[in-house]
Amino acid sequence: MANLGEFPHMVALGYPNNSPDDYKFICGGSLISKNFVLTAAHCVENVDRQVPSMARMGVVDIGSSEWNYKTDMRITEIIKHPDYKSSQKYHDLALLRLEASIEIRPNLSPICLYTEEEDPSIPLTITGWGTTSATRDMKSQILLKANVSIVPRSRCKDSYKNWLKLPKLITDDQICAGDPDGLHDACQGDSGGPLQALPYRDGFYRLIGITSFGRGCGSTEPGVYIRVAKYLDWIESVVWPNELI
Repeated sequence: MANLGEFPHMVALGYPNNSPDDYKFICGGSLISKNFVLTAAHCVENVDRQVPSMARMGVVDIGSSEWNYKTDMRITEIIKHPDYKSSQKYHDLALLRLEASIEIRPNLSPICLYTEEEDPSIPLTITGWGTTSATRDMKSQILLKANVSIVPRSRCKDSYKNWLKLPKLITDDQICAGDPDGLHDACQGDSGGPLQALPYRDGFYRLIGITSFGRGCGSTEPGVYIRVAKYLDWIESVVWPNELI
C-alpha cells in the first residue's frame, strides 16, 4: 500500500454514475502541471462512450463515490493524441485540462516527466486503485503500489504476436515492464496511471510511462506502457505552449 504523500501526483478519474454528483472510478492519471492530468486515450474513448468528468487528487483512500470539494476538480477539456485510433493500441495518451489550478501541498504536486528515450535500468513502480484479482471485479479502496522491471522489446513482441490491434507489434513508442514471477502487475482500473521511477538523487519520481494494456492480470507476460519521453513535444505544446515561443 502507498502512504499519503508518497505519490502526490496520483489521480483517480471519476466518471458520471447514477446522478450528477455520483461517480465511479475507472482509470488513473498523473498530475503533470497545476492544470493538466496525463492519462491513457482509451480512458477517454471507450466502448461504453464514457468520459471522465472529474479528477480526485491528493488521496490514498479513494473515498466515497460522491463529489468531495476538498479533493475533486472538474475536467473541462479532453485532448487525445492526434494519432490515436481506438482500433489500435498505439499513441494511447490524452491530456485532461482541469477547471482551475491546483494548490500544491505535501500530498498534492505534479510529477516531472522523464526525458530519456532509452529503457531505464532502475527499478520501476506502478500505482493504482485497480482490480486486485484477475477473477473478481473488486477494486482497491487504498492506493496500491508494485515494483516491475523492464522487459526487452524483442521478448515483449513475442508476447503480443497476432494481436489485431498491434499491426506493428510493439514499437519504440511503447515500453514493456513486468514481474517475471507474475506476482506484481497492473490490472483493470489501473489504465492511464503512472509507470514511475526514482532515477536521480533528489528523491522525486519521474513519469516514465502511462499504463496502456496487458495480457490478463498477475501474468508473467509483460504489461505495455506508453513511453512518455517519445511524446514530450506534443505534451509541452498543449500544457506549456507559451514556454515554447
